[in-house]
Amino acid sequence: KNVLKYYNLTERIDEIGLDFQKDTYDAGIHLNLSGSRKLSSYFAGLLSREFELTDYRTIDEVNKGYIEKIDEYEKIIKENGEAMEK
Repeated sequence: KNVLKYYNLTERIDEIGLDFQKDTYDAGIHLNLSGSRKLSSYFAGLLSREFELTDYRTIDEVNKGYIEKIDEYEKIIKENGEAMEK
């Protein structure tokens, strides 16, 4: 009805590189930090290629905002990373 694209990434587990023993905290139901990084990276690349998206990190004015968000993210990971891996 809305012409939305659906991606079933469970069919691409090997391609993504997910290991349910290492990348989930409950044997495959929910991703932990390492699993979510793998999936996010894979999906971002897939969408970028499929829709020819612009990588705004290459635009200095926009990249500054990304750097600030990455710094915030890394701080959260440093403070909570161990718990996020479980």
